[in-house]
Amino acid sequence: MRHFLLLVCFLPFYHYGQIGGSAHFNFLELPSFAHLSGLGGSNVSSYSNDGSMFLANPSLLYDSTSFYLGLHHQFLFAQTHMSAFTYVHRFSRSGVWAIGVQHLNYGTFTQTDFLGNELGTFRAYDYAITVAKSHTIGNVSMGIATKLAQSRIEVYQMSASLWDVGGNFKHPHADWRIGVVLKNVGFRLSAYAGAPPFESPFDVMIGTSYKPFRMPVRFSVTLRQLHRFMKLDANTSFETPILSLDGTNHNSSQSVSAFNRFSRHLVLGGELLLSSHVHIRLGYNFLTRRELHIDLDRFVFSGFSCGLAIKLRKFDFGYSYYRYHVAAATHQVSLLLNMREWFGSERFMFIVE
Repeated sequence: MRHFLLLVCFLPFYHYGQIGGSAHFNFLELPSFAHLSGLGGSNVSSYSNDGSMFLANPSLLYDSTSFYLGLHHQFLFAQTHMSAFTYVHRFSRSGVWAIGVQHLNYGTFTQTDFLGNELGTFRAYDYAITVAKSHTIGNVSMGIATKLAQSRIEVYQMSASLWDVGGNFKHPHADWRIGVVLKNVGFRLSAYAGAPPFESPFDVMIGTSYKPFRMPVRFSVTLRQLHRFMKLDANTSFETPILSLDGTNHNSSQSVSAFNRFSRHLVLGGELLLSSHVHIRLGYNFLTRRELHIDLDRFVFSGFSCGLAIKLRKFDFGYSYYRYHVAAATHQVSLLLNMREWFGSERFMFIVE
């Protein structure tokens, strides 16, 4: 336990981030399961028996999420697909552990020479393997996750070792949680020749989820990119271009207000708990709205997401819809299998229930 606390305390100081630019392994910022996508794509405090939440905050691993196997698939743009696998297990001696695999497949491309002659095909994909561990003391839980991430295009590849460190506080009486996480702290393991300096998709996030007493609603508020607070548009001098369909920039010189800058860090989420078996989720990501909307999408709801969760004894089914742009949206499905219900507790005799 002492070594776990030391690692949690000192790991963030091994990261040296930059403001601006394009980070490597940006696919890790995509929501890889329906629960997260339905809440706006970013959340570090929402609690349920969805063990996949450790990908958002490793401290959200609890005993109640154990023995759940998660299968997730997201239909992205231009025949691009993202799949994920998660599993949470509780060991009698070492507690709750989780493993996750995320895979983003960009598809198959035609390879040509400089004259345009076809030479064959090649593939491009990203993937990450995550192992997470949590520990709970009273009303506070702490978690840490290590990732091996790799990106490959034809014969060119890059790999990195990344870490997430998170904490979560549960109010002793109310249905109220506060979560904080440092995501994707790490360093590059290998790179192709001529690769630019490494920059991980580092993020500092804090959020809270609250369900008022006797109300079937849970509210979530999440702040992200806090290490670049009020500087999300450092590369554009806080200018916000709004494009029309003909490519005209209507306000390229308009400065962004302080409130607008602050709102770009904000993600709102809500869950309507119709019953213990059916939940409806809604989310709104201000940054997605500001970056990707055009003058025709007043009623297209860029930045909005919604989802549905159906919880049964042996499995949970989740679906989410995330609107990024007037011309692009994603659909995501998740299936959580309760392995104890499928195979029986006798298969886990080495587990202390």
